Amino acid sequence: MLNTFYIVAWFGLVLSVVVDNLVVTSRFAAASMGSNAIGAYLSQVLSLLSRLSVVLFLPFSALLIDIGAKTENFIFLYFICSVTMVIVISFLFVRRDIFYLFFMTRVQNLLPGKSLQKMEIPEYLFLLKDIKSTLFIASFFVASINLIGLTLPIIISSIFTDYSTFLSHLGGLVNVSATLVNTFILEKRLSISFESNIKNDKILVLLVVSRISAYLFVATVFLSWYFVYVS
Repeated sequence: MLNTFYIVAWFGLVLSVVVDNLVVTSRFAAASMGSNAIGAYLSQVLSLLSRLSVVLFLPFSALLIDIGAKTENFIFLYFICSVTMVIVISFLFVRRDIFYLFFMTRVQNLLPGKSLQKMEIPEYLFLLKDIKSTLFIASFFVASINLIGLTLPIIISSIFTDYSTFLSHLGGLVNVSATLVNTFILEKRLSISFESNIKNDKILVLLVVSRISAYLFVATVFLSWYFVYVS
């Protein structure tokens, strides 16, 4: 039974991040067809699924604390979650053309009376110099803080069990800075880009690669923490 709770927590956290990445893809695909309004609708639908996944993740993580799960198990669990995110999001990134087509089809189905043409979006090749861009740095920061904000309070709660309820709700405070960056930098740049003529998928590439890098960074932190904690 305990292993089942770990699996549910793992699934909820990973699914929330995967869906969150699909949100951006849906907006981009719709914007490429000149339908930002439908893109916003699709992103809202997917965001709902992402929030439901977090709701699945948090209660089962709290339940694991209540039944006495060890701190090192939480650290290793979130390391596995981060690695899974890297693998799954990398796969989605490599096959992003399939998801472009999928969301373009959804846009056409939602607007049957409007003439919308699917277009082949030229794929941008990520360059090393792109890591210096404001968009890449901001997205890396937001993805890292959001993931840490979800997981770190749970880990700390497993250490200080007498205050577990209070500590497990501190994620919102951690995520405040990420929300500010996301609102005033990322969303602004995304909105401006989606209103412009889309020549290739550079903006999506920068976002997704930065997020993959963030998940890999967090995985490295958790793995290092795990070995230090158990030694």
